[in-house]
Amino acid sequence: MKQDKQLKKIILNSVQDSFSFGRLLESQVVKNIKLYKSLPTSKAILALTEYLTGVKRKLRKHTLVVETNCPLSLKQVEKIKRIVAKKYQITKLESKINPDILGGVRLRMGDDIYDESIQSRITQLREVLEKEI
Repeated sequence: MKQDKQLKKIILNSVQDSFSFGRLLESQVVKNIKLYKSLPTSKAILALTEYLTGVKRKLRKHTLVVETNCPLSLKQVEKIKRIVAKKYQITKLESKINPDILGGVRLRMGDDIYDESIQSRITQLREVLEKEI
């Protein structure tokens, strides 16, 4: 049991070492995968699974996803990126079309969601009205 806790701590540190300024370092990833391959099979599978999960989570943390109901101009996207970059370190930007939004914008940065869409406001209003009735 102690070995598993120690292995998880090593994996957590190796995930941190795989990034520099929010960017994934390919050479460090290859080095870590080779290290985990040298472990016994069951531990190697656990280590690789945990490591890849950690890497994906950290990548999402630096990815800005902008959802709107219609395409944004490059100027609009850059303005949003500039505003969000004041609080977050952005390494990747994705722009998605979501017809359910109706209007406005929904921003997702890692686990944080900023929903300034009309659909969100309608839902909030519905909840308030349901409580009143």
